[in-house]
Amino acid sequence: MLDYIRKNIVKQIKRAIPILRKKDSFALKELSDRTIHSASVYQDQSSLVFALTIYSLSKIVERCSDSAGFDSFIDRIIKYLEDSRDLLLMDKIDDYKIKRSSLLKSISQMDRKFSIYVEEVIDKAKIKKGSKLYEHGVSIRRAADLLGISQWELMNYVGKTEISEYKAPAVSVKNRLAYARKIFNI
Repeated sequence: MLDYIRKNIVKQIKRAIPILRKKDSFALKELSDRTIHSASVYQDQSSLVFALTIYSLSKIVERCSDSAGFDSFIDRIIKYLEDSRDLLLMDKIDDYKIKRSSLLKSISQMDRKFSIYVEEVIDKAKIKKGSKLYEHGVSIRRAADLLGISQWELMNYVGKTEISEYKAPAVSVKNRLAYARKIFNI
């Protein structure tokens, strides 16, 4: 893992912990979107997995925060995040990846009645974050490969959004010519 990616994930973990303590699903979604922006720039798996994890947690907080045992679940997740942060700060990347896998497993095993829901949230998060990658200029194929989803699933979702319909404002030929002359000092 590159050093600037490691530092960025540490920074995002530090932001996520107090947000989780407040159980603020909206702020978690915003943090996930900021992280997905970084992931689109770096196109690395670690940033993507972190963005998906935070987005999944936002959906769980949004829908399950009143459930019995939810506070202990949040405490457990915060402990995983703190351990992950510490491992990254010590540059123990392999140990971090093991901790990250344990964190995802803990999320998916939160509670029997929520396990199906959590899997669905994670699957939908992959598709939603794939569309965000596409929105940031990453190709459908690359976004699907990075997230481990099919191009078909991603294209189907993007086709239902307005992302693919965006057109840059037209610039007149006169303005383009003036700009070219300015660049080349003509």
